[in-house]
Amino acid sequence: MNNAFGSGTTSNGIQARIWASTANTNKSVNFVVSNDGKLYSKAGKIGGWNIEKDKLWSINKDSGEGIRLNSNGSMTGGATGTDWAIAKDGTATFKKLIANK
Repeated sequence: MNNAFGSGTTSNGIQARIWASTANTNKSVNFVVSNDGKLYSKAGKIGGWNIEKDKLWSINKDSGEGIRLNSNGSMTGGATGTDWAIAKDGTATFKKLIANK
């Protein structure tokens, strides 16, 4: 596997202070820190959250419950990931609702 790193403009036009790629080119960059300090990553972990191309998610190791923040503006959570959901338009659904009386 060839690994490359560098700085300059990436193939998608980001002015990069540093970029890293598994190919020997800046055309398939996996990690970028831009000149203005923005971080771009296709995958990874930060602060206990998993980074994927279109979502951030975290699962509690003890309970198995988790939350997923989707790039379309929605979120889901619970033990199965379907126990509750909030759509990007604000519509919320819950398997169980407990309200104070």
